[in-house]
Amino acid sequence: MSRNESLIIRGYPSTTQTEKNPHREKTPRGFVLQKVSFALPCLVVFAYPFAMPRRKKDPTMASKQNPPEKEVSPAAFLNGAKRYGEAADLLLSLSGTAGISLDPIYMLYFHAAELALKAFLVFKGVKTKDLKSRSWGHNLEKMYKEALGLGLAPEAAHSMDIHNVMELLHSGNRQEAFRYFTWEPRFIPEVAWAGKVVNLLIGLVEYRIDYTKGKPGGAVTFNVVIGRPSPKTTP
Repeated sequence: MSRNESLIIRGYPSTTQTEKNPHREKTPRGFVLQKVSFALPCLVVFAYPFAMPRRKKDPTMASKQNPPEKEVSPAAFLNGAKRYGEAADLLLSLSGTAGISLDPIYMLYFHAAELALKAFLVFKGVKTKDLKSRSWGHNLEKMYKEALGLGLAPEAAHSMDIHNVMELLHSGNRQEAFRYFTWEPRFIPEVAWAGKVVNLLIGLVEYRIDYTKGKPGGAVTFNVVIGRPSPKTTP
C-alpha cells in the first residue's frame, strides 16, 4: 500500500493529491471512516450512565423524607381562635376613634372562626393533614356544614345568625380578599355582627369539646423573640 492510499483511508487527502487538484473530493471511504471516528465517543457518552451500577434504595429514606404528620389537639386550635377573636375585638373597639381599616378586623374574625371550626372537626376525628388539603383550605362554608353534620348543633336562637355570618365571611374572602386587593364585588357581614357571631361560635365549640382551663401541660414548642440589636457601649 502506497503512502497516498494510507492517507485516503484515514480520511485525509495527501499533499500530492491536493497540489494536483485542489477541488478533488475526498473518497467515500474516507468519509465513512470519519463518521465512525466521531460516532464512537458519542456512543460511549450515552452508554456510560446505563453502565453505572444502580444504587440500592434505603427503605428508611422514605420515612425520613416524609415524617408522619403530627396531630394538633382541638385545644390548640381553640386557643388560637380565642387569641385572634380577642385581637379582633380590641381593634373593633378602637376602630371608631383611631380610623382603623376594617379589612384586618374581618381577617382576624375569619381566622378565628376557621380555627374554632377546625377545633371541633379534629375533636370529631378529622385528621390535621386532611384539614391542610386543598379540598378544605379556608373554606368556612364547607367546614361549617361538616361540623353541623358531626353534631355541632347550635341553639335555635343562634343557628340562623351563625349560618349567615359563615356564608358571608366565606364569600367575602374569595380570592383572599380580606388580605389582598380584588376587583370582585363582595357581600360581607356588618363587622360588629360578625364579631358577635364569631364569639358565639367559639363559645359553642368550647362547650361541645368539653374544653376546660386547667393546669397547663408540658411544653410542645417554643418561640425565640429577638429584639433590635443595640451598639455596645464601652465602660
